[in-house]
Amino acid sequence: MFELTPVLLRNLIRGPATRRYPLTVREPFPRTRGELENEIGRCTFCGLCVRRCPSRCLEVDPAAGVWRWDPFACIYCGVCVEACPVRCLSQKETGRRPATARETVLLQGTPRRRGGAQGGGGAGEETGPGPS
Repeated sequence: MFELTPVLLRNLIRGPATRRYPLTVREPFPRTRGELENEIGRCTFCGLCVRRCPSRCLEVDPAAGVWRWDPFACIYCGVCVEACPVRCLSQKETGRRPATARETVLLQGTPRRRGGAQGGGGAGEETGPGPS
């Protein structure tokens, strides 16, 4: 019992070693890989990100101009960001917040036209329930 006394006193003086997550969030470490961001107006819907993704969490429909991301399947490795030829993909430095429902991120952009001509910019972002 007397062996634990120094540990007990040290813990009483220093305070708790834990945080009240998610109320208190730690600052991210340098070069932290967080959620994906897509500047859909710059996206060419080439599909390189989809082909390089090891977790298969991305889907691209070039004809409809749709880009879909499943954050629950994503392993946040950054391979898709490195593969993007137009650099429209990036990763935030903050991690994903706790979620109560499974959702996918669906972005609608301007689809490619015949002959390789690319239209202007895309529209907004829609997040909806994903597959269960």
